[in-house]
Amino acid sequence: MALGYAMTVYSSQGSTVNGDTFVLHNEQMDRASCYVAGSRHKDNCHWFVNRNAIDLMSEHSSDNERLETLAEMMARDKQPEMTLDYLQEHEQLEEMEI
Repeated sequence: MALGYAMTVYSSQGSTVNGDTFVLHNEQMDRASCYVAGSRHKDNCHWFVNRNAIDLMSEHSSDNERLETLAEMMARDKQPEMTLDYLQEHEQLEEMEI
């Protein structure tokens, strides 16, 4: 038996765990945080997912559909956009309308 420690995804950045890690996924996690959470281990990474939280996203009739929704949730990119990117995109849309 060994001691276990809990830490947030952000505090685990840059660290490596000798042994297994256990990750509790939630709906706020995006692509970057899932990558960090799932890559801190040397041995195994065990993911725990709240089935009810996934079912709230849409109706599911099978676990395969839940896995597809989970994959979509984990692939989301929540990186904030720069204001200049927004302005350039908006200008391009205006030019297309003219």
